[in-house]
Amino acid sequence: MSYASDEDYLSGERLYLDPRLFSDTKKATIKDIKSVMRRGLNISELPDYSISYKKRRWVDGKKLSFEICYGQSVKSSIPVYGAGLYSFTVFAKDGVYRINLSDSTDGRERNADYDALSEYFYFKEGIRRDMSRGIEGTRGYYFINEDAADRFYQKLIEKDASLPESALRFQEAAECIETILKNYK
Repeated sequence: MSYASDEDYLSGERLYLDPRLFSDTKKATIKDIKSVMRRGLNISELPDYSISYKKRRWVDGKKLSFEICYGQSVKSSIPVYGAGLYSFTVFAKDGVYRINLSDSTDGRERNADYDALSEYFYFKEGIRRDMSRGIEGTRGYYFINEDAADRFYQKLIEKDASLPESALRFQEAAECIETILKNYK
């Protein structure tokens, strides 16, 4: 989790705001950013090289408003991040909080649960990651295509029993965070 005052958040974000979405990126306010996020749009013009599949949604809670972004890799050069990543951007009276949640399943090693999900993933033997030697590695599970990523995400939010227990627990953790933020008084 991280925290930034409104001013610090704005000074960091303004550098990368998409000029097609903001009339003046240098003068964009928290209200302007929230307005774009409410529409389910990415505020940044920078591409995210590791997260190529994203689903965004906006939630107005009792006292907090926040964006929830689910992300996953669908690139042929980057293995999946287990069941995915969730990022919560929370707007509070005292500033902006970011909460990141990731599935701890190692998508670079073969496992029976993910082998059983062949309608979504395939496993590439590839090169093992070795950061001590500067080798990023290509070994791991990959989505068949973006449509497979979308179908997987739909099953994930439905908490479909065909998914691995680890994926279901990951989704439940995201829903728990959402519930806490939504009901915060």
